[in-house]
Amino acid sequence: MLRLLGLLFVGLGFIGILLPLVPTTPFLLLAAMCFAKSSPAMHAKLMNNPIFGPILQDWEDKRCVSPQIKIVAITSVVVFAGFSVLFVLPGATMKSIGLLIIAISLFAILRIPTCPNDPQ
Repeated sequence: MLRLLGLLFVGLGFIGILLPLVPTTPFLLLAAMCFAKSSPAMHAKLMNNPIFGPILQDWEDKRCVSPQIKIVAITSVVVFAGFSVLFVLPGATMKSIGLLIIAISLFAILRIPTCPNDPQ
């Protein structure tokens, strides 16, 4: 069951790559958790992915995300959701709801711990 959930979360994460308002990283974190308990091979494959592996490893090892990932997340929310609020949503009520969702999203992103920069 956990393996199927992991596959579902990977699929949702992939959709998040294509659709700007669907989150990718939380779904991949959930997939990694499911695979860690059900399929070591799938967990290793996800953790060794050249794109998502470092993000997932930071979370698994240090419970934080890099400053760059935070900047991308904040920028994506502001640009894409802001565009929707300004140009797509009709009426003041819908625009207010959209702004509330943006505010909640930014609050959630800012609450995630930021990894310290590695001295190199």
